[in-house]
Amino acid sequence: MQVHACFRLSFCVYYIAYILKGNVRNVDWYLNRARLLVMTSRYEGFGMCLVEAVQMHVPCVGFDVKSGPSEIMADKKYGFLVSPFNCADMGEEIDELLKDPERLQGMAENTLIDFERFQDESILQNWKKVLTKVSTKNVNKSKKSS
Repeated sequence: MQVHACFRLSFCVYYIAYILKGNVRNVDWYLNRARLLVMTSRYEGFGMCLVEAVQMHVPCVGFDVKSGPSEIMADKKYGFLVSPFNCADMGEEIDELLKDPERLQGMAENTLIDFERFQDESILQNWKKVLTKVSTKNVNKSKKSS
């Protein structure tokens, strides 16, 4: 059963993407043509491919690997995470989404709601808060030691 599910998943991914390219320079060209991003990574740092997909309003399905994806796709608004390397569940999620265009469209629209936290200005504001907090702590420590 697991082999059959993985074969079906591989066929489905090939059908969706038509060719798996690996690293490409023109990510937006591919994402503009995608209905769904499938992330099958065994390891992931932050999951920039998910952020790029969300930016282009493409729903995502991925394995819930140790770090990264759950930080981006925490609440099923614009994608799903399945247990790591569970090809059967991955295939079912893909099948269900592709069979329900309204649900897929709704998830694509949901990317607009949450994307602002990945915008440059939002990230800069968060870094300013962190740096201000750290510098304030350091100033307070030096005052206490004097």
